Amino acid sequence: MSKIMRPLNLLVLLAVVAGIVLRFSNLDFKPYWNDEVYTSMHISGYSFDQVADEVFTGEVITKNSLVKYLHPSAEKTGWDTIQALARTDSQHPPLYYVAARLWAQLFGSSVAAMRCFPAILSLLILPAMYWLAMELFHCQRVAAIAVALVSLSPLHLLYAQEARQYSLWLLLSVLSCALLLWSIRRSNPWRWSLYALSVTASLYTFPFTVFTMAVHGLYSLYLGWSQQIEWRQFVGYVGASLFSLMAFAPWLYVMMTNISGIQATTSWTKTPVLPTKILIHRWFISFGLGFADLNILKSFDVGVNLTSFEKQIYLVNALLLVVIVGALYRLLRMPELRNTVVFLILLLLISWFPLAVSDILLGGSKSAIPRYLLPCYISLHVIVAFVLNGGLAQGRSVMTSKFCRLGLAGCLAIGLMSCLVLSTSQNWWHRANRMNFPIEFAERVNRDKMPRIISDDDVGDVLALSYLLDDDVDMLLVKDGVDYRPAPGDVTDKTFLYKASVPLRATLMGAGAVLEEIQAPTQYWQGSWQVVQE
Repeated sequence: MSKIMRPLNLLVLLAVVAGIVLRFSNLDFKPYWNDEVYTSMHISGYSFDQVADEVFTGEVITKNSLVKYLHPSAEKTGWDTIQALARTDSQHPPLYYVAARLWAQLFGSSVAAMRCFPAILSLLILPAMYWLAMELFHCQRVAAIAVALVSLSPLHLLYAQEARQYSLWLLLSVLSCALLLWSIRRSNPWRWSLYALSVTASLYTFPFTVFTMAVHGLYSLYLGWSQQIEWRQFVGYVGASLFSLMAFAPWLYVMMTNISGIQATTSWTKTPVLPTKILIHRWFISFGLGFADLNILKSFDVGVNLTSFEKQIYLVNALLLVVIVGALYRLLRMPELRNTVVFLILLLLISWFPLAVSDILLGGSKSAIPRYLLPCYISLHVIVAFVLNGGLAQGRSVMTSKFCRLGLAGCLAIGLMSCLVLSTSQNWWHRANRMNFPIEFAERVNRDKMPRIISDDDVGDVLALSYLLDDDVDMLLVKDGVDYRPAPGDVTDKTFLYKASVPLRATLMGAGAVLEEIQAPTQYWQGSWQVVQE
């Protein structure tokens, strides 16, 4: 073993161990928020409409009445999970949810148990990433550095500790890329079958897999155009891709028949309509999230009136951009790695470019939402690993070798620091920094004995709040504050209003209630109040 590999192997081992520990640390520390609640609700076999019809009735219920909507039981089956998604949330295919339901039935559906499943999936990304880097560079050092970077990537940690499908999607994206390269290199039917299964599973995890399929298609066309593959290899790719599309056709039909529902549940991606300048700022900050994340994407107007700290982050990202561009230029000048650079450029750009064009022309912020761009970060990690390996190779100058060792140590140190801050914080940018409000509200409510909460807010937000409340809290939930008519006894001096609409507040004040503001409404928060006189 070379003098370079010994310390590198030790550093990679330490990074992997630290990554494992971080992924399973404080799993139940962050509040269970509305996106995760939708996961629990769907795996329990319920849709938005079902919960709203059964719970938002204007009648007083206990907090424990909501338990059945958040934990799988014998009353509902996996087929109910699929039907619930098909009715009201079909932009989320069912693979992750059915798997999460099986996990919950085996290991429980507590917050920690639900987050443990994606954490395990995130660990599987590490060997998959090693395989992909080996297929691209055929170099153990590049693969080892890529694994170390992913182990301490704050973006990977963020979604490893969230009960959503993104860790599974990232795993399948890495696997499908590795399987494509493997199948092209040594083509035979069973390898293409494995590739087809990975792409199909990825489609049934998240529909944006179509962008990864586009990467694979363009790369295969490039190889065919440059006469680097035989027709049998290209036919194998086409056959596998057609199989995946045909296998996904049933759920695609479900999505097309529920297009109005998809537009309604994804309308938040179209607002706010960001000015191009702010959109570019968000792209620039998002670019470095795979390596460093100190929660500066906490508002939609990031990039306006930059603080000195944000300027430093911009400088780091600018340096990263220079490194990426320099690495791609160097790869282009290496004929033996020309295919590798084509693949990495396609993987880096294809997931982002269509969304960016859509946001600029039609408005929205989809291209500035990192979870939609996860395949891009696969490319970024591999490119940076290649750069750092270049300075560690034998024959390099002492200065270059020291610089790259310092760069690797710096990347891992910044990643570790970001991960430590992330794992010990109750709130982060992907939740629009709104979780502090329900935490503070729940603490205030829990100080009273047998309090009551009235709300006409979103199903997910109300169910998420229930995780923070004591068992003696009553809830009175209504669909529409305009039609609600308070019955005698509905409102007491221990009544709180949670994210109540203007009509609901007007109805209660019209019935004689005097409200005292607890939390003022903000851009992300409708406010909360307490009844001080009735």
